[in-house]
Parts: sequence; structure tokens; C-alpha cells
Amino acid sequence: MQGSFFREQALALKRAGHRVGVIAPIRINPSRFYQQYGAWRGRVTVRDEEGIRTYRHYGWQWLPLVRYGEAFLFRRATRLLFERYIKEQGLPDLIHAHSALYGGVSAASLKDHYHIPYIITEHNSRFGAKQLPSWKIQLARQMFGSASARIAVSSTLGKLLESIIGEEFVPWQQVPNLVDPSFKPADSPKSLERPFIFLNIAYMTERKRQSDLIQAFAEQFQNQPKVQLRLGGDGPLRSVLQAQARSLGIGQQVHFLGLLDRSKVLSEMQSADAFVLSSRHETFGVVLVEALACGKPVIATACGGPQDIVHQGNGLLVPLQNIADLGRALHWMKEHITSYDPQVIRSDCLARFGEQTVAAQLTEIYEMVLHRM
Repeated sequence: MQGSFFREQALALKRAGHRVGVIAPIRINPSRFYQQYGAWRGRVTVRDEEGIRTYRHYGWQWLPLVRYGEAFLFRRATRLLFERYIKEQGLPDLIHAHSALYGGVSAASLKDHYHIPYIITEHNSRFGAKQLPSWKIQLARQMFGSASARIAVSSTLGKLLESIIGEEFVPWQQVPNLVDPSFKPADSPKSLERPFIFLNIAYMTERKRQSDLIQAFAEQFQNQPKVQLRLGGDGPLRSVLQAQARSLGIGQQVHFLGLLDRSKVLSEMQSADAFVLSSRHETFGVVLVEALACGKPVIATACGGPQDIVHQGNGLLVPLQNIADLGRALHWMKEHITSYDPQVIRSDCLARFGEQTVAAQLTEIYEMVLHRM
């Protein structure tokens, strides 16, 4: 799933009439040597992916503890890919970098050498989690400063970046991540005999707060076998969460699905009654818009990105790390699920996050940047 947001956006731009190419330096942690033993050679792959020429460089993440080390390796790999790209495709009019660290670093280097303008879309949740050292913030500030346009995927992230990076870089434009067109309601209606299903799909870490969701679910639905919680994904806390569910007496109602590919995510979305996001921080929340595109109402914590997505007509927002309120929202959703109209939910989602909407917003920004030149 890594990089899927960028892939979907590139495909949407191609379908909107742009000529799009992608270069992607893939950094691999040395701890995965035995799984990715060939990557040390700096392997390059070039593929045509649905009409988009895609260049990837696979290399080791050799310098994670060296200041600017990873930026150097990322920038070097990008230059190698870009030189091959322009040899085969010619110079592009514009570079669209995803995240200042380190897409923006590479784009700035290419701008200096080839005099091609670039824009940055920022996704990085570590800004909000305050996990970045001061030197990385300063590096990001430099990349934002030389960009021709700066985009945040949510209004909350834009305001946060404004406060962290500095007001001299305003305004931040907001363009959301788009929803994959494959996400749509199931062809056949759900059987009335099936249990009521809450779904959560996320990496199982402390930031995603599945422990709060399991606790809230137990307080509301213990010993109600016709109400189930399905958790998709994996991560370091999976065994802890499984033990929590067993200790709360809901082990038979909580199902751990493991890692899911895109088709299985879609199937789970279509089968669920409601989607729940319990995170402590999200810059956007693409799983929410995927659920909405399937016509499903959502429950989400007010953790950043969801405030731009969830409203009275498509779900419920609850305070951060408030298990009692989360539990009440779960109970209310089950009792009032028929008050939501799946088609209205889907239509509203596509109007705000569909590929035509997002591609049009990006095209307007591209034209503005190129007009200034």
C-alpha cells in the first residue's frame, strides 16, 4: 500500500489529459537484507504502469543516523532516475514532489540544475506528532521556501505547517488525497442475517489507538455475538491487541484480518456496516474516504484530517482518546444506521474527493505556476 496515494493521483492526472511520469527512489532498511538482497547494487527498474512511465531506484538506507545522510542518498538516486527519464522522455514542464523530506529536497536540487519549477504536497504526519528534529524542520523550511506552490492534504495540516514552518510561506493551498475509483458499493445488498460489523484498517501502532477502540467496543457490545469488530492490518502491537480482546471477553467478536491487499480492503469495506478510525493523529485519513465511497458511514476521532472529511451527513466525530465518547458513538451508529443514505454518502464523497475534482484542483495550480514563468 505504500505510495498508493501518489500512484492514484498520477493516474488521475493522466486521465485528465496530462502527460505524467514518475520517479521513485525506494530506500530499504539494511535489516531487510535477506528479503531484499539484490538492492545493494542500486537496482533500477523502468515500467509502463497503465500508461505512466515509472522509474524506481532500490537502494539501502545506509545513513539513517547521519545528519543529511538520507537526504543525500535520496537526492542522488533521484538525480540518477531523472537523468534517465529526460533522456527517454524529455524535460518536464513541472515537478510535483510529495513531502519535503525528501521529495522536496530532490525537487529543489533538480530545479537548481535544470531550472524546472516544482511544487510540494505535504503528507508527513511527523510534523503533527512533533517527531522531527529541528534540523529537519529547517531543511523542510528551505524546500518549502523555494517551491512555486505549497499544498497540504488537509486544512489542519496546513495550519500546523504554517505555525511550524513560518508565516512567510503562506498561503498553504489545500488539495486532498483522492479516492481510488475502484471503491464503490457492493453489487448485492447485505444479508439481514449477517452480524453488524464495525471495521478498522490501520497499521497497529500506538498512534492508531486500536486499544481505545477495542476497549470502547467491549464496554458497549460484550456478549453480543451479532455485533463484530474487524481489524485489518498488522504491526508491532497486534499480539498486544489480541490479548486485550481476549482479556475483555470479546475474543470471539473481534477478528484480526492481517495484512490486506487493495482488493481485500475493498471487500471488507463493502461488507462492513460502518468504518471506525481511532487514531491520535492523521494528516488526512484516506481509509475514511474509501469507506465513504462505498456508501458507509464513518466514526473518527478529531485527530486532524478527519475534520475535513466527516460531517453530520456521513458520520460522527469524537474527541481524541476519549473511550467513553467513542463507545457512545459506536452504540449510536448501530442504533441509527438506517438514518444514513449510502448513495448520498457516496455522492458527497466523490464531489469532494473524486479524481476529477482533485485533478481539476491540481491542474489549476499547475497552470498558475507555469503562467508565472
